[in-house]
Amino acid sequence: MSRIVVALGGNALLRRGEAAEAESQRRNVSRAAAALADLADGVPSPQPREIVEPHAIETLRDDGSIAVCAGGGGIPVVRDGARLRGVEAVIDKDLTAALLAERLHADRLVLLTDVPYVERGWGTAAAAPIRDATPAELRELDFAAGSMAPTIEAACRFVEHTGGDVAIGGLAELADVAARRCGTRVHGSAP
Repeated sequence: MSRIVVALGGNALLRRGEAAEAESQRRNVSRAAAALADLADGVPSPQPREIVEPHAIETLRDDGSIAVCAGGGGIPVVRDGARLRGVEAVIDKDLTAALLAERLHADRLVLLTDVPYVERGWGTAAAAPIRDATPAELRELDFAAGSMAPTIEAACRFVEHTGGDVAIGGLAELADVAARRCGTRVHGSAP
């Protein structure tokens, strides 16, 4: 990953001949923000690579406890020699959950979102729920990078790495999503 410094201000925010007004500068800041977002596209968060203490999680699971772990405000760490050091980053919760489920040899992964189903053509008049799909089928579709794309990637990785299946759906329907009565099911080639 490369580091880029961008100087932005002065003439970049107020073009030649434009009136020195706040509205002109706001419009140019919006253009600059869009250009910077395009420049940074594809590096929004680091990939989770390891679950640091899987044995502690397994012990809690084996004792019948419910372990809340690996995301949702957790502190990402990097190895610094023999020590772990916290870093400023946001690790995607769904990719982390997929890695954790894989490491714990889970049969199923449930990814909760704010929608009842993954949709083909989301946000368009042709939008349609996807009830059942394989990773190959999902990888043929386009999903929003800051929204459903990481969830789809997590689901595909889990299925491809474990042969298990994934249920994606809304929190309000958790029991039904987990029981495969609703939501989107991602699975290997045999349904």
